[in-house]
Amino acid sequence: MRTLSLKLTMIFLFSICLSCAQANSDKAIRILSYGEKVPDYPLVNLVNFPEESAKISDFKGKAIILDYWFAGCKPCIASWPKLVKLQQKYGDKIQIVLVNHMQDEATVQQFIDNWEKNSGTTFTIPSVTGDTTLYKVFPPSGYPSIVWIDPNGRFEAFTDGSGLNEENIRFFLDGNTKSMTGKKMVSEFQKLDVSRSLPDLLGVDWGDASQLQCYSTISSYSPKSRGMRIVANGTILPNMSILNLIRYAYAIHEPRPKAGVANYPRLPANRYILLAKDTMRFQDRVNGKMYLPNLYTYRLIFKEPRTFKQVKKKMQEDIQNFFNLDIRWEKQKRKCLVLKAGDTTLITDFKGGGEKVFQYNEGSPNETYKIENFTPTRFLAYLESKQLSSPYPLLDKTGFRGLLDIEYPSYFIDNYNRYDELDEYLYKRYKMRFVLEEREIEVLVIRNAENLTPEEGDE
Repeated sequence: MRTLSLKLTMIFLFSICLSCAQANSDKAIRILSYGEKVPDYPLVNLVNFPEESAKISDFKGKAIILDYWFAGCKPCIASWPKLVKLQQKYGDKIQIVLVNHMQDEATVQQFIDNWEKNSGTTFTIPSVTGDTTLYKVFPPSGYPSIVWIDPNGRFEAFTDGSGLNEENIRFFLDGNTKSMTGKKMVSEFQKLDVSRSLPDLLGVDWGDASQLQCYSTISSYSPKSRGMRIVANGTILPNMSILNLIRYAYAIHEPRPKAGVANYPRLPANRYILLAKDTMRFQDRVNGKMYLPNLYTYRLIFKEPRTFKQVKKKMQEDIQNFFNLDIRWEKQKRKCLVLKAGDTTLITDFKGGGEKVFQYNEGSPNETYKIENFTPTRFLAYLESKQLSSPYPLLDKTGFRGLLDIEYPSYFIDNYNRYDELDEYLYKRYKMRFVLEEREIEVLVIRNAENLTPEEGDE
């Protein structure tokens, strides 16, 4: 008995230690509010800087201006000459640092080199690349987004790209943030004034936004709801049908690392069955026109960052409960396009770095795409994200566990019925082929919750 008691005590203490460690870890990376001291976060994978990395404290005594960007953002790139001039003029008082959380160091360095060559201008502003911290602490609401940290290391302002100008720099250095121009941007939690925006239900004192740890809402159509966003601590899906909300919540694949919103995965149409009674309520169009009563905005925000699986689980619970649905995976036999490989040595050519997609001969009959550093499963996930009308699920049965580089014709994206041509193409080049086979796979079945028997409902 004593031994059992001692073991239970040790397990309890160990659990406390784990909980404390997790709490300290979560506390280290969280969304900051205005006026808070910014922890000494790392600035990693730097380009245009003497060192590979730095810390916030390395610029002590200067205002730090973080500018979120990525290579596909034209307004971001158009501002670069302005940034160089502002840094030169106020270099003893400010440090502008670009932050890129979508692309790695090699990609960014090559992009800057090409920009300098084409523009005839030397770009001197340092940039963080492959960021995994700052965008969680200060989630960008668009690109470019500007984070203003004062010389004392406090987060004091958040504006859009137009706010990064000489007049605002002077206001900021004088401590006059109220006079700063440009669209003021805030995180979802900073936007929420709980004491005013939530009703006083059941006599509950909601407190202020800093006390709220998580919230999720489902609202009806509003023209003001727009801009789908997938952030580190939640998601916003504006003006969507119930079916589209389900397809995002039950996506099979995780997003590609640092992928933009346009590449956020949805459940393919070939992976679900709608067995609910009133299928009309799931549609976003009636007679070819948008049907507004069937559109909803789903908003889920955690105060602390969560994993993709955690966000999905909460989304699934909310959708089932609010719309009174029973949604579950069931095994069924379906015809599938199964990817097989005869010689996997022909498909691997790993060059390092992250996943990349290239497009060649755009607009011509010979247009092709090339992907680099993808697993076969991720390759199929990429194809499925483009082939929204394909009746055939795509399965990986190559047996290949490495990273592959592969080029394929664009017509397969446009017309899935031509898979036999893709099969011939892939076999000649890589000894790979798609085979149409019947397989048992998991399919998402959507029913009304009231269709359940009492025994099923008790499960």
